[in-house]
Amino acid sequence: MRKFLKVYAMCLLVSIVILYFLGWALQFPGVFPAVIALVFAIGITVVDGLEDRVETLERQVARLEREVKNNSA
Repeated sequence: MRKFLKVYAMCLLVSIVILYFLGWALQFPGVFPAVIALVFAIGITVVDGLEDRVETLERQVARLEREVKNNSA
């Protein structure tokens, strides 16, 4: 959760800067940056979580391959 909040804060900051320069932040100063940052943060957190799962699965496959190789030898 802490990692998600850091990602959300970074996305919020970037969203505010981008929207300010596009002119949208002047019309809706609090709503759009928060929503866009939330969407970015959710997407980044999901992708980051998938990366961790893939790394865990790769380690498990390597361990199982070693076990199979040792048992067959």
